[in-house]
Amino acid sequence: MVRRGKQFAEVARDTAHRKLRAAAAHSGRLPARGEAPRQVYLEACRAIADALAVDGFKYLRSRATLARKTSDFGFSIHFQSSHHNVAGELVIMWIHAGVTSPAVKSWRSTHPCLMGASDMVAGGQIGNLVRPESWMEWNMASEKQREAEVADAVAAIRELAYPYFAVFDDVAAVRARLIAEDVPSMWLSSALDFLMCFGSRDDALALARRVFLEKDDIQDRYRSSLAQYQTLGMPRHLLSAYGDVLAAATLVFGLPDLETLAPVASVPLLQREEPEEPKALSRTEQKARRVLSKAVAAELRARAKGTGWRVSQGWLFRDDDGWFVEVRPMLHLAQRTSWLELRAKPMSIDPIFWEIVGTQNSDKLPISFRVFGAFTVTTPTLAKVEIDEGSLGPGALADMIIRVAQCELERSRHDRSTERFLAEVQEHHSRLPSHPYLPAIVCALILLGRREDARVVCITARVAQQSGGLIVGSRSFTDLAIAWLDRIGASTH
Repeated sequence: MVRRGKQFAEVARDTAHRKLRAAAAHSGRLPARGEAPRQVYLEACRAIADALAVDGFKYLRSRATLARKTSDFGFSIHFQSSHHNVAGELVIMWIHAGVTSPAVKSWRSTHPCLMGASDMVAGGQIGNLVRPESWMEWNMASEKQREAEVADAVAAIRELAYPYFAVFDDVAAVRARLIAEDVPSMWLSSALDFLMCFGSRDDALALARRVFLEKDDIQDRYRSSLAQYQTLGMPRHLLSAYGDVLAAATLVFGLPDLETLAPVASVPLLQREEPEEPKALSRTEQKARRVLSKAVAAELRARAKGTGWRVSQGWLFRDDDGWFVEVRPMLHLAQRTSWLELRAKPMSIDPIFWEIVGTQNSDKLPISFRVFGAFTVTTPTLAKVEIDEGSLGPGALADMIIRVAQCELERSRHDRSTERFLAEVQEHHSRLPSHPYLPAIVCALILLGRREDARVVCITARVAQQSGGLIVGSRSFTDLAIAWLDRIGASTH
């Protein structure tokens, strides 16, 4: 029997509860009890590492990572904990598995590729290494239960991560499998690079064609992105949407048109410069990063005036001709790296969602509610762009963030439509069904007048026990959406 973890609705509920408990503990409203969470977590990491040492894994304590190498691949087990731990109550451990390859890194460094000069091949949270995906975690807080939790974590690693690692013992078999089907937790861009490195252009074409023909909803995105990249050049950020990746692969690897197999006129591609792996910062440097982050947020508020962007809590957002666009700048506090993420959705999406869940008055709240509100439609990231911060001060860094945000906004306007928005969200949902994209799909279908299609999506999701990431009382979003459609009828607008 396949080990199962949590679905998104459970994770969302747990996270909300944990935030409240952690806030109470930090404010002193909860009495201090139990061992310090960090010490408990580190001891649990060491206990798991000791148990797996017999399997050839070396523990890298400073990285909270177990590592093992073969002649062709590197395999890692990485531990992670939560910011919401509470002494004596909650010390969470999450476990991730990764596969790297020096051969792939070397090939990427000397050939046009999709993933930059990275050695990453595949991997993710261990609950996502098998189908269906789920979120797995272990609570190490209880001294009485800790030994059992550690033993269960060790068993899960051996049950889920080891077979996943074993897949890569036979490169020829991986090549054949990628052509026939997806490998869990292996990005399409990484799979295509893998085939170009260890296989041939024909292998990459076979995979690209399979994905293109299997997923009707990405074909329009492929054509529009292909035309965009031929005209404007390749985006600087790594691509994740299937249509974008396939378009990039067509140009980067010199593939023919994935539908007609006719030759495609390519364009010169800029060589991406790969930054060195950032070094971990000292405690003093991390403190300075926190000060910088707060100063940049303040500068953004002042410098965004007159640009069309609004700023709240360090985020930029705007109503852009009927589309709500948000940009989240991120300054890594433990490394000297910065980036921003852009998302966009039709302004009409959230009001439909609010009507379904019975919070219609949310439409009267400030536009920032669409970013920070409890009841909003979650959408995938359209673009993630690294910021070259250098030695810039808060003001200059804020100016750069606004410039990059404006550039990505203008890029996102290309061929923007509700139909394309729907196709992109459906694609992400098909790859990450545990993520909360179901409301976006249902509301977009309703917005397009496709209420019967929305009903089918909801019924299918309910059969699959997908809640849509929201529980109101005892009813999930799926239940609420079906009830709403029943009230108004399935006729189109």
